[in-house]
Amino acid sequence: MAWLQPFKAGYYNSQKIARIDECLSQPFDELDEGEVAQLQKNPYHYSHVIRTTPGEQESYVAAKHKLFGWFIRDVVVFDKVTSLYVYEQPFLHQGTVAKRLSLFALVSLEELSRRLHLYENTIDEYVEDCYQRVMTSQCSLEPILIGYYNPSLRFSELVSKSLGERPFFSFGDASENEHRLYQVAEPSLIDHVATALQGEKLYLLDGHHRFKAALRYYQEQKMARGSGYTGTEPWNYVMVSLVNMADEDFGIGPWNRLIKTLPQSAQDVLKAIGTSFKLAAIPFQDALTEKAARKKLRMLLSDYASKGVVAFGISVAQATTKYFLAVGGQGFSPKVVDTQVIQGILGLTPRYPDVHFESQDTRAFDRVKNKHYQMALLPQTLSLKEFLSLNPNETFAPRSFDFYPKVPSGVVLYSFKYSW
Repeated sequence: MAWLQPFKAGYYNSQKIARIDECLSQPFDELDEGEVAQLQKNPYHYSHVIRTTPGEQESYVAAKHKLFGWFIRDVVVFDKVTSLYVYEQPFLHQGTVAKRLSLFALVSLEELSRRLHLYENTIDEYVEDCYQRVMTSQCSLEPILIGYYNPSLRFSELVSKSLGERPFFSFGDASENEHRLYQVAEPSLIDHVATALQGEKLYLLDGHHRFKAALRYYQEQKMARGSGYTGTEPWNYVMVSLVNMADEDFGIGPWNRLIKTLPQSAQDVLKAIGTSFKLAAIPFQDALTEKAARKKLRMLLSDYASKGVVAFGISVAQATTKYFLAVGGQGFSPKVVDTQVIQGILGLTPRYPDVHFESQDTRAFDRVKNKHYQMALLPQTLSLKEFLSLNPNETFAPRSFDFYPKVPSGVVLYSFKYSW
């Protein structure tokens, strides 16, 4: 079997769902608890099947029943033709709408275990949660995001024939942008894509826990089959979204840390941070200067990063007219924030539920401003060039890198039973 395979994608039925964009979700581990209750007022929101409670078997069974209820009622339907799928995704970049192409496909887990470069550590509890979802649902519900870097091998040229045809599936979003899914069904074109990408260096950009869970399930099933193993079983593969990191507007962003409850007063926390880091205030008076202060803070973080100086930003709910810049520490900015501030000063664990992770600066600032969280810590990140030059044996803490734009969960899914 080829390392990259087509499949029969499952997708929301536009004849049953009027606003598909309102059913799509952030990845399972980015959903804030407060948001989930609101989102799940929509009975078809994808969080119903990907947001499970770790360790509670009933939640995995309930998610499975919800999903298969959608299958039975044709809320989610499956393609009739085995295909690859090119996803044209509009997104906002520096105030303008840009578009990115990615490829939905199945990739051999055996192949990925040899070729994939992983840069973030994982949390056993989250791997187990993902594993239980795979085992119970018999589906790959969310793609793992895999990148390669090759300016000469762009999807727009690789599958130009399919892009010239009518979209297989499309839907609009709240900004009236159209998301399109193109079908790549011609066997010779599928083989061409697989061959062209065969030699590329692959990076795991998002979905470390999902990948490890899928790999564990594959290894266990392979061992259980023994001599009956053929290599053609559907669990040999995991659904991926492949992107070319050389594409224009591809970016790496930081994962901001949001603290729901501070163990001491904000004033005492800032005082403690000030003893270990050089602290400076960035004041503002109104909405206009507040926007400028946010931009200035991120610009200063980037400037310090370019000079090899560790820094991070701070937003505090009690400080309504200023942000803070903290400079100092050794190592990678997210690790400094996690170990020296969250663990060392706050005495918290740098993971859920103590910390919520937010990729968008604006959302992080606003959530603190609206007092949904008491503090936001905004780390630096790496440039794409720096990321590509990292030692492949070096690993970082979870949520060290964010690659944007993310592919929404729920655009397509892979069922071991119906997609193979």
